[in-house]
Amino acid sequence: MDNKDLISIIIPVYNSEKYLTECLNSIREQTYTNLQVILIDDGSKDSSGKICDDFCRKDSRFLVVHGANSGQAAARNKALEMARGEWIGFVDNDDIIDKDMYAILHQNAIINSVLISGCATLSCYEDGSTRNKYDDIESGIKDTKRIIEDIFLQTEHAWGAMWNKIYHRSLKSNLFFPEGCQLEDYDVILKLYYNVKKVYFDNRPLYHWFVREGSQSHRAFYDGKLSIIDVANGLKVWFEENCSDDELIEEAHYFAFISRMSVLSLMWMSHDRDIRRRMKQYLPSIKEVMHIINKNQGDTYRNLKFLIKCIIWHLWVV
Repeated sequence: MDNKDLISIIIPVYNSEKYLTECLNSIREQTYTNLQVILIDDGSKDSSGKICDDFCRKDSRFLVVHGANSGQAAARNKALEMARGEWIGFVDNDDIIDKDMYAILHQNAIINSVLISGCATLSCYEDGSTRNKYDDIESGIKDTKRIIEDIFLQTEHAWGAMWNKIYHRSLKSNLFFPEGCQLEDYDVILKLYYNVKKVYFDNRPLYHWFVREGSQSHRAFYDGKLSIIDVANGLKVWFEENCSDDELIEEAHYFAFISRMSVLSLMWMSHDRDIRRRMKQYLPSIKEVMHIINKNQGDTYRNLKFLIKCIIWHLWVV
């Protein structure tokens, strides 16, 4: 392997025997062949570990580490210690990628002298339908302020996942994922965007993300969801301390607010008998909601929902 142009691809693997072979085949068949594929078998209980071993026997570019279950963030961090490539990419173990994805991302990065090169995502649903929500954005170099705003404001174009991009190894020290929480992608990529200032975006949907209803991101409330509030609040503090753009700081505050409202909505719909007491410590005040509404004049329907929810929750909790 030539480390100068090597792309290290990191794949945490956990109980994905139904989808893993197709995922790994899509990587094995890449037209860009200078790859290091790091599989972290995160304590799988099904045949996923055996599938990983089979690919490693067939293709010397693949290597696997088997270990106890410790979560996606810990698996990614472990793989990063092993990554030797000039570039680093991530793939989820139940998704597939276009055969030219890494060739295109690498070429775009080199030609345009950027440290992050990414593409659009094709969302694939269980009913067979697909959607590219980035098809109205042209390919080209993008100022990262707009990208950060799309994530903080959760617009249709929020481009916050780690997996449809490659990252130059000079960013490796910033590629550390907070363990035991959700939104770890946002915690990493928002800080990267702020520091690199520009990225290259290719509007071709080269990464196929499968939206599965049983996945962790679509589950109802459980205690792990509370980490969303912690990560969002941590991002708010980070931007307050590191960002000189008042507009982005205000939007970081908004993101922390809507993240808390999202978790509260899941708590409200849960069947936890102690939910009133648990919700009480996270409820925003009416004053806080009105501040957000005053700052966010563009979405009357969403603002009205914020206000109505908050009033109902306050009346119910007390």
